[in-house]
Amino acid sequence: MENDGENETLRNPTQNGDTVERLHFDAPGAVFHAYTAAQHAVRYASVREIVAGCRVLDIACGEGYGAELMSRWGARHVIGLDCSAEAIAAARKRFGGEGREFRVGNAELADELLKDELPFDVIVSFETIEHLRDPERFLTSIAHLRGQNTVIAISCPNDETIIGDSAPNLHHLHRYTFEEFRRLCEDRLGQAARWFVGAPVAGEMNVVLNDPRVFSGATDAGALLDLQPMDNVFVMPSQANAAVSRENCSHYLGLWECDAVVNAVLAAQSLPSFLEPWRAVEWLKSELAGAQRQIQALQDEQRTSQVRFDTQFADQSAQLQDLLKLKNEWYEPELLRRSAELEAARARALHYAEKLNQANAEFATAKDFLESRFAKIWRANPPMFERRTFRRFTKILSWFYRP
Repeated sequence: MENDGENETLRNPTQNGDTVERLHFDAPGAVFHAYTAAQHAVRYASVREIVAGCRVLDIACGEGYGAELMSRWGARHVIGLDCSAEAIAAARKRFGGEGREFRVGNAELADELLKDELPFDVIVSFETIEHLRDPERFLTSIAHLRGQNTVIAISCPNDETIIGDSAPNLHHLHRYTFEEFRRLCEDRLGQAARWFVGAPVAGEMNVVLNDPRVFSGATDAGALLDLQPMDNVFVMPSQANAAVSRENCSHYLGLWECDAVVNAVLAAQSLPSFLEPWRAVEWLKSELAGAQRQIQALQDEQRTSQVRFDTQFADQSAQLQDLLKLKNEWYEPELLRRSAELEAARARALHYAEKLNQANAEFATAKDFLESRFAKIWRANPPMFERRTFRRFTKILSWFYRP
């Protein structure tokens, strides 16, 4: 189960939703993650009962842990093929030895590279086909390498479920449904003896008290190789709301020329670590429900505010229309009428001012005339004016001289 030619650091798939393309055993930061290790090991475990005494070909073997497992299960000779020279170097360093051989080569050309090694009793290639530019040539190559009764095991991830609508896996050139994968394989290899789908497991197990593999746990990525078979294991029906299907499984696995049985790779975990994600889910559900209530309250408030705004807007629009109507029907005509009256009053004022100026001029002329006449009479006959007459005349003059 390796990326043919791609390298990725061992990651916890629950952290980012990505598939793990290659397990690194000696790379800095490589640690053991039980579920990730089980995902890889369960594919090889499908042929555990078959490989004893066989010559096995592992196409896209990565760093060789699968070859090591099959050797431990009794394989007579295992050839691991991978196009990554770096991976093959790591495989030779860690797992090279008697009965295990690792070569650099392209999976699509395996028949040409290994034509002198025929026949193989078992050919496995796990999580390879989705990486290849020419998957048909790859399957044809396997067909050329098979013998009359060669067992073949091929798997493929269900990226529709693993990745979904998130960012695509850049290492995968193809994405297959179960039917697409089955049709592609059986068109070139014939009908498979049995098909499997992969799925996570839920359950409980009794472990031996103080078993170091369980009570101490593991951090080194090599713990993947510490697999112990178990008896007295039962599979119960799936929970109704978590039933497995071709659409929601984790991977597809086809086997030719063998009738393998259901297999599993399990690791015990502490109850708190098991419950932690469920508690987190429950907390998130509670937070989501609270957020939805807040959203609903905000939406209700928004609707209420919108109704209030619409009502106020309608009222103010009506008032504005009344004001515009008043402006058009009364204010502007009244303004024109008052303006006309003001202009008429201004014209009259100008006319009266002109009349007043004219009267002032006439008054000044009359005053000058009277003053000159009085002065002449007074100078000519002063005794003629009695005291009473003088007072009257003075009174007349004072009237003319009033402000």
